Amino acid sequence: MGLQTSHLEAFSEVAKLRSFSKAAKVLHVTQSALSQRVMNLESEIGHALFIRDPAGIRLTDEGQELLRYCRSKDALEEEFLGKLKGDGISGRIRIGGFSSVMRSLVLPVISDMTSKHPALRVELITRELRELEPLLASNQVDFILTSNNSSRHEIESHLLGYENNVLVRPKDGKYREGVFLDHDADDLTSFEFLKMQDKSSAKIERCYLDEVYGIMDGVAHGMGEAILPEHLVRHDKRLRIVSGRKPLKIPVYLQYYKQPFYAKLTTAVVERLLKDVPVHLVK
Repeated sequence: MGLQTSHLEAFSEVAKLRSFSKAAKVLHVTQSALSQRVMNLESEIGHALFIRDPAGIRLTDEGQELLRYCRSKDALEEEFLGKLKGDGISGRIRIGGFSSVMRSLVLPVISDMTSKHPALRVELITRELRELEPLLASNQVDFILTSNNSSRHEIESHLLGYENNVLVRPKDGKYREGVFLDHDADDLTSFEFLKMQDKSSAKIERCYLDEVYGIMDGVAHGMGEAILPEHLVRHDKRLRIVSGRKPLKIPVYLQYYKQPFYAKLTTAVVERLLKDVPVHLVK
């Protein structure tokens, strides 16, 4: 016998909300009935699905794997219903990535898909690089674009290309020399770039503007200089690329969990990202 739908529904809702009480209200059942369904499911598969601690509840490794199964099952079911209704590609897709690729590279691809497929629902989430792998692991997104390759056998990882990071200053007007604009204290891009030029980074001053478009605005306003992806700044009339410097190449990977079967939506998103994003990167 297969797993009971009511048990999977209870588990999936608790996993999404990270709360038994909230999930019970959504499903219109008592909390004790919901807990019993989850316990029955854990008994069926022979593994604990949740870890309960003072900070709340979190999924076990088996819980994470089961949640991916539930997501895949729901996607295939929605695809089938959409086909019957003539909706074309339908369903929800969630993509996480870092700021220099999401608005400039991912958004145009996904917006084109939504214009052709009105039943498609999209969530785009911009985070720092260190936050992306945990987002994927916890099933908060279906795909990530990251600069860190993965050697885990359960992860599909595609190299899309490289961002060419260059030194950028305001096109007109003064700027504060020796002041580099970065995301935050953990952003080492400026140091890595200067190291490539055989220049000391010990004396530079850093200013943090959180995300790449804020950094671009900061450079344009003369707050300092910055190391930025060429594909973002080449058409910005406020900025100029300083010549004679070695570019810093940073890889861009598309990653997602391997599945025995992929919904049509998943396949379509992968194909479009593999086709359209590399055009704006370097090999």
